[in-house]
Amino acid sequence: MLSKRWICTSLMTLLTGALAIGTPAGTTITNSATLNFRTVLGDPQQVTSNPVNVLVTQVYAVSVTPNATENAIPSSRTFNAFPGQTVFIPYTISNDGNGTDTFNLSVIQPSTGDDFDFSNPNIYLDGDNDGTPDSNTPLTQIQLSADAKATLLVAAQPPAGAAASSIGKLSLQAASTGNNSVVDNDNYAQVVVSTAAQLNLSLSNNPQGPVAPGATIRYVAQGSNPSSAAAGGVTGVINVDGSPQTGILLRDILPAGLTVSSVDPSSGSSVGTSTVIYSTDGGVTWTATRPTGAINAIGLLITGTGNFFGPGATYRLDFTTTVAPGTAGGTPLNNQATLVFDGNQDGDGADPGENITSLTSNNTVANTYGAAFGPFGTPNGNGTGSYTFQNRLIDRNADTQTIQGTVTAGTTVSFKQTLLNTGNSTNTFNVTIVSAPSGWNCRILNVDGNDSTSPYSNPVSLNAGASIDLAAECDIPLDAPAGSNQEVRLTATPQNGGADSTSSFVAQVVAANPVVLGNSDGNPATPPSTTPVTVTTNPGTPASFRLEVQNGAPIPESYTLSGTVPAGYPAPVFYLDTNCDGTPEGAPITTTPSIPAGQTICLVAQVTPPNNQGAGSVPVQFTATSTTTPSRTSSITNTLQVAGVASITAGPNGAASTIPGGTVVYNHTITNTSNSAVTISVPPGSGCEDVMYWWGARVPSVRKCSERQEWQGQERHPDVSL
Repeated sequence: MLSKRWICTSLMTLLTGALAIGTPAGTTITNSATLNFRTVLGDPQQVTSNPVNVLVTQVYAVSVTPNATENAIPSSRTFNAFPGQTVFIPYTISNDGNGTDTFNLSVIQPSTGDDFDFSNPNIYLDGDNDGTPDSNTPLTQIQLSADAKATLLVAAQPPAGAAASSIGKLSLQAASTGNNSVVDNDNYAQVVVSTAAQLNLSLSNNPQGPVAPGATIRYVAQGSNPSSAAAGGVTGVINVDGSPQTGILLRDILPAGLTVSSVDPSSGSSVGTSTVIYSTDGGVTWTATRPTGAINAIGLLITGTGNFFGPGATYRLDFTTTVAPGTAGGTPLNNQATLVFDGNQDGDGADPGENITSLTSNNTVANTYGAAFGPFGTPNGNGTGSYTFQNRLIDRNADTQTIQGTVTAGTTVSFKQTLLNTGNSTNTFNVTIVSAPSGWNCRILNVDGNDSTSPYSNPVSLNAGASIDLAAECDIPLDAPAGSNQEVRLTATPQNGGADSTSSFVAQVVAANPVVLGNSDGNPATPPSTTPVTVTTNPGTPASFRLEVQNGAPIPESYTLSGTVPAGYPAPVFYLDTNCDGTPEGAPITTTPSIPAGQTICLVAQVTPPNNQGAGSVPVQFTATSTTTPSRTSSITNTLQVAGVASITAGPNGAASTIPGGTVVYNHTITNTSNSAVTISVPPGSGCEDVMYWWGARVPSVRKCSERQEWQGQERHPDVSL
């Protein structure tokens, strides 16, 4: 019952794990459970359940960012504008469901809690993230595939007569058309009417979406002064090379996993003096000289005199980053740029709208897939040195390994391999034995740090950068011929990505010593004799042949016993002879018990001639055949001598009378009941003159009573005349 419950639990667990979040709608997930176990004999076994199919339905979800409640709008979502000026407020919309969906878009304006409503606010697409609409066509809907994102701009214009410092609030709402209960509308921003200078900021990234480790992302942070007032620098806005600086500061603290690889020469500003600055400690310290270390923050310092950054002035920071090799798949690379300036000539950059943040540019690290599979401890194929496993010395050489010395057929060899997930995300791998010498029975096993093994089943799951040790174990057939450099090749195949293979060799295989069936000298310590012997017996009496079986194999082995005898003979009967004294023991056997490697046991084979078997010699052959490897067989041919047994019968007795000088005829039958031809003598008679004998045609043969009559044959019928 425990086994059955365990199987059910395994199946349920696997099914639950298969329903991964984000699985595309309409996907069919097929799952089955596998049970690995060993029989009482220690043989590994595997049982697989029937497959179960699950169809993934569509899940609807949407998110609009940045998030902000109506009564808690942060400074990063506060924008300044002159009365009647249009401000573009950026948002990011994401389809967080598992299928394509269309979203209704609208702008919400609160009825209370602010000073004015915007007149006819519109929504536009900003596909290149430059802070300006891609076209003049407003959006009311947008369709996005699963996990896709888009940048939207809400065009908001305060009324022409809005008072200074008055505030208007709005929120972008997105609602799923697939499920109208899926709505995101808590995304408030506010516009403050101001006569101060205003700068804008956008951050674009190329490419968008997943990027592989080692790949590059180009960022462009740029903006302008769309207002009618000039902006100035912030006093002590940053220390560069240890000195405080006054100016307009654009900076980008890169997310973990990104470093700056190059800066485009076009970076700079249309007015003032611009300097690219760098940081290798995440923006704690800055330098105007490009450092040799990894740059993880970059900025643009724009300096000038007074309110130098007038209406229409522009700035731009164009740089390229590299995704660090080995960064885990799925790692978010969410990046933002910030801009600090003085818009009202107080020099502090702390007033509303003077410290602005770009929308977040979103990338993720793409999953990469790969396998490195090689000799134990060296999956990358750079193996050197040697190790010991299962009492054998194994030498590593690059991507191969070799068992040194000789290995005898009939034994088991094992090699350890190491599989490494070279990808940057969790992956599954199938490990297979793709080639092995003919007849070799090979399997893959798990192996732990103590070199203990257990059954292995595909697939195996490994985290990024994780490895596992496996063992290839092969049974070499007992009848395998001698050979050198015998190769076993394994391949590891990741679910995605290229496979990797490794080869293990046995330097020299030698043939196993044969099984020998021979005649016994009573001493199992000496080899069986292959010299034939002769055993004599009478018809109907068993002849006992003392035999020995020597197991030359390197492993225990049992043998089936058989014999070949002349037609009419019953089959030989075999017995154990544990004392090797020629005395049969116990019941007859047809198979020997298991004989240890290199050991000998004694047997007695009995052959019984038929009761009517004639005298003479006949060959008898005895054979021992391996129960596991029928090609391993041995025979001995001996001689059975059937002894001659003399025996006749004569009769019937007769009595007759006649007159003197008369003749009496007696009829007798003489039968040769022996097992061979015999000579029969009739001894001299008495009380008679002469006797005539004849056969069949009654041709008389006259003999004196004192003479002997002899003949050979099986049966005679003499007529005797006295």
